[in-house]
Amino acid sequence: MPKVAFVLLVFFVFFGCGTPESWARTEKKHVVMSIRPADPGDVDQLFARARAFFHAGDHVSAVRLLEKAANQGHVDSQLVLALMYYKGKGVRQDYVLAREWYEKAANQGNAPAQHNLGVIYSEGQGVGQDSVLAHQWWLKAASQGYAESQFNLYMVYHHGQGVDKDSVLALQWLEKAASQGLAEAESILGVLYLTGQGVQKDYVLAREWLEKAANQGDAQAQHNLGVMYREGLGVGQDSVLAHQWWLKAASQGHAGSQFNLYMVYQHGRGVDKDSVLALQWLEKSASLGLAEAQSILGLLYFSGDGVQKDNVQALKWLEKAANQGEVRAQVALGMMYCKGEGVARDKEKARALLGLSFLQELPIPDPCPD
Repeated sequence: MPKVAFVLLVFFVFFGCGTPESWARTEKKHVVMSIRPADPGDVDQLFARARAFFHAGDHVSAVRLLEKAANQGHVDSQLVLALMYYKGKGVRQDYVLAREWYEKAANQGNAPAQHNLGVIYSEGQGVGQDSVLAHQWWLKAASQGYAESQFNLYMVYHHGQGVDKDSVLALQWLEKAASQGLAEAESILGVLYLTGQGVQKDYVLAREWLEKAANQGDAQAQHNLGVMYREGLGVGQDSVLAHQWWLKAASQGHAGSQFNLYMVYQHGRGVDKDSVLALQWLEKSASLGLAEAQSILGLLYFSGDGVQKDNVQALKWLEKAANQGEVRAQVALGMMYCKGEGVARDKEKARALLGLSFLQELPIPDPCPD
């Protein structure tokens, strides 16, 4: 799927630092009283007054002034007004009006509006879903150097959405976005060099791009850097650095890094063994839906290894993992139902689960006998 997050660059200009929800508000009454009327013919002044009203918490007045400026062709006002309608700030949320104002700004060559208009068509918000139009608007923005649209074009050509698949064009757009410092593009480009997908495998370039993204806080890049250091791919094998990068990613909720930290603390790789910390990271990973973590956690509860034996918890986690196709969980559940261990004996369920495992060619005991 293309990247569908709306670009909020103009919000930083209009509202200052932070997102609309986090802007510090001064006492509304005091600030509004200090805002002088704007000259209705001065669009820059209207835009500035609208910003002041927004800071005061009066979104309705902000929209009123933005509309006056936008109707006179003020492109920044058109873009912000579109965002207000899209977010439902000071007006009822209306994707149709958001699209109309985006189009006005986009037709004046405004790259963020062109990008967001592409997103609207990609997602079918207030319009029929149209991958071709999404591609056209992203191409306009990308041709102006807009990194987010360049990244979306990588996704479009990589998956063939609205265009024929083209791995060469996809890579070119990805490189353009990465070269502008877009973390997600840097992260994916790093993975391509790490795995040799569409490019010649190059661990040095992989590490360089992954480090760029990781230093911007990209959790997937941090995770992959940890893998490189753990395995010694193009770098000296370093369990301590692997642990540090996984910790950064895990702290952002990356389930794979959380699972790797379970393994690190369970086996003492680059750190002292710590079964308590190991279990904590395993539980976090399982709670985020990682099947391997769910399977191991279920088995721990079933055996009572490091936790108090709990058949209810065992069944819960093993079922979650089995439903994702995790073979060990399917086998364990199958044997539980076959033998009636922790659950009521159910030979049909047992055979179904063990049959699933057979289909995946895992050596297991014969299906549940009569």
